[in-house]
Amino acid sequence: MKKRVKVSALLMVGMLISAATFAQSAEKIAGKWYAEEVDKSVIKIYKAKNGHWYGKIIESADEEKVDHLLLDKIVYDEDKEALTSTLKATNGMNVKATLTLVDAQTLKIVGRKMLMSKTFIWKKQAP
Repeated sequence: MKKRVKVSALLMVGMLISAATFAQSAEKIAGKWYAEEVDKSVIKIYKAKNGHWYGKIIESADEEKVDHLLLDKIVYDEDKEALTSTLKATNGMNVKATLTLVDAQTLKIVGRKMLMSKTFIWKKQAP
């Protein structure tokens, strides 16, 4: 009985740490990011009312891409110890993406589909 309580307590602590880690990581990537490779666009990463994090194009050299939801439901992946999302390309293709904050001003996004991958580097914009 005591062993079950200890295991349950450890699991609860682990879940709380994971949730706290995600919150800290997601908050660090919140804001506006410049993406040269996405038609010189500015992507806003934000937390929606439903509690999920998203990335949306708010400015672009290609006006048709403005308001396109580029990153869908950003979540913390415990196994990878990184943020993951579905990258919804403007051409209609969806790929799995891993987001890594390189430093306070640089966000690395690696999109993967089957055996192919592409890396994007976004730069933080002033608020």
